Amino acid sequence: MDSGKKVKKKRQRRHSYKRGASHSREPKLWKPGEPLTPTDLDLLSGLQGAYRHLNYVPSQREVPNAPDIKKRFRTWGEAIAAAGLPRYNDSRQMLLRQQKKQAEKESEENNRK
Repeated sequence: MDSGKKVKKKRQRRHSYKRGASHSREPKLWKPGEPLTPTDLDLLSGLQGAYRHLNYVPSQREVPNAPDIKKRFRTWGEAIAAAGLPRYNDSRQMLLRQQKKQAEKESEENNRK
């Protein structure tokens, strides 16, 4: 029985924080309807710039600061909504992405010839 108590004490030492306590390391997540801060606008400018450059809503792979954006906005969909862009899975956006892939494929084939 003593060994069980020792294990329990070790576990308690390892987890010295209280459950549900907020930690300063965890960023505050944005919620829909909240106003955007200047920092949020700065983060979203990369997403909006990629949208203007590509002419469709970019995927996470197409935005250099996507991990930072997701840390603040929780999901890619919420980040897109906060940036005021159309939904990622909107049929028009999907068509635009497909057309770009097709054009890239044709360009590669032409370069090979």
